[in-house]
Amino acid sequence: MAAVFAEDRGHLQHDIASAIPANVTQPYKPGGDFAENQLILEVGEIVWVLEQHDSGWWGGHKDSDATMGWFPAGVVCLTGPAANRKSQYYPGSVCTNDLRGVASPMGARRASDSGSKFQEHNAELVETNRNLQQELDLERQKRRDEFEEHTDKQSKLLNQIAVISRDVEKMKQEFRQKEAAIQRESESEVSRLQDDLRRKEAELAAVKAKAQQLQQEAADHVQQVKQQQQQQQ
Repeated sequence: MAAVFAEDRGHLQHDIASAIPANVTQPYKPGGDFAENQLILEVGEIVWVLEQHDSGWWGGHKDSDATMGWFPAGVVCLTGPAANRKSQYYPGSVCTNDLRGVASPMGARRASDSGSKFQEHNAELVETNRNLQQELDLERQKRRDEFEEHTDKQSKLLNQIAVISRDVEKMKQEFRQKEAAIQRESESEVSRLQDDLRRKEAELAAVKAKAQQLQQEAADHVQQVKQQQQQQQ
């Protein structure tokens, strides 16, 4: 059921019909000056939402617990038929069942000093979120640049392999032509060409190995970026 209210509902800003169930999708541990007015949430718990504010803070209580408090909207997911609507009693204040108001995140609405402090705290949270988003965007750009760099190196190595492959094939043809012409008359020349061929083939093998290594690194990098993006979402 929804919140446990006092019998005199005229003093409350929300009635039982306004409660919306939600599942906790991310753990939340309160912090800062207003931690005592916030709920501690664990993944899998059910909360009943009584107030939804555009600031991103929602008010309510956990299932089977009459303790009222605030929590970030981003850590829960609304469920049930009422999931697509907001509380019809907004704006208001969440109250305990003994009619004591729970401090709202929108402190500017109150004339008290504590409300003013919370407004400043909320502004700091917004600024922190903005800075974190900027850092995240920079990190994503850095990852993209690194991936493009790996791709460029891989492309150059592939071109180098193609050039060396043509050189090797050309040398093989020259070797066969000379071998047929001299008919063992110049064993030293044949030996030299064989040595050159072996060196070129060894160089080709080394370059191919390097290309395979870069391809693997690029694949690992792409997988790492996908995992980070999934974790951040």
